[in-house]
Amino acid sequence: MFRGRSQILWYVLGASLLILSGFVALSGIALPYALPIMLVIAGVIIIAAGLLHVLPTFPAFVVFLVGIVAFGLTASAPYGFTPFTTTETHELTTAQATVKEATVMCSVFTGSVKVSFTSNETLIYRIVFTKHGSIFYQPTVNFSAPVVDEELTIRASSTTVTVDIKLNQNIKSRLNLTTTTGTVQVEVPTSASKVEKMTLTTTTGEVWVNMASTAHLQNLVAKTTTGQVEAVIKSSFQTRDTTVQLTTTTGRVKLNMNITNIESDIEASTTTGTVYANVIGFTTLSQSPNFHARTQNYDNSVYKKLDVSASTTTGNVDITAYHA
Repeated sequence: MFRGRSQILWYVLGASLLILSGFVALSGIALPYALPIMLVIAGVIIIAAGLLHVLPTFPAFVVFLVGIVAFGLTASAPYGFTPFTTTETHELTTAQATVKEATVMCSVFTGSVKVSFTSNETLIYRIVFTKHGSIFYQPTVNFSAPVVDEELTIRASSTTVTVDIKLNQNIKSRLNLTTTTGTVQVEVPTSASKVEKMTLTTTTGEVWVNMASTAHLQNLVAKTTTGQVEAVIKSSFQTRDTTVQLTTTTGRVKLNMNITNIESDIEASTTTGTVYANVIGFTTLSQSPNFHARTQNYDNSVYKKLDVSASTTTGNVDITAYHA
């Protein structure tokens, strides 16, 4: 009798997980790494069942395993199996307001944030939120963008969305972009020379920034906990000294820098991994365990400085830098 009841328990567990899988698929809930977590839990349950001599028979075990895998797949898929995608757009033009400076603060729980700059002189900003929802759940966007004394402050936040931001390249801008699970990406062309500050953060995901101008940049912070941080910097003029900080805990940090008429100091470190450095026009001050190099006239130059620190705890650091 006890063995028969124990088999019923395996059927109930498997069927319950299948039912939960259906609700997760409809609700659009996303649980990162759900599948490996569920497989670990299944392994623990089976070991415990073996020790207690209540292992399932073949049919019951199949139902249980199918339930585990189904729940793991539906929960860990990007945004769940979401049947609905909607967009929400916010836009401001020069006909509506005069803006000389802009601060953009955008925070997302699950999703990516991308920023680019436009040469359209009549457009101040255009932000498109692509919302990933379902029958039971539709993410909402919290958005405000007041303009006070020709200074624009954008505050935006949401849960499960992809954000595409376009800014006027002729406006002084400061960016603070955050996502918990997803990618943060910023593309700064040569013509967008008035970017002053950038803080780009994700917990699980990648941070990527491509800067073709650091003319007015004061500081750049790009960091993640689990994932890669990559920066491409090319510049020939700065009006001020600049600092760049690239950090991850588990993952790779990659820097590709090409500068002229700018002095620079580069420091790179990793706890478990290797620093690979290929620098031209720099004097290497230390190679191991931490890498340190700076341009030859760093201490006696009329040019502004661009100082870079790149670090990871577990992973490699790849440095490619050219100075002329």
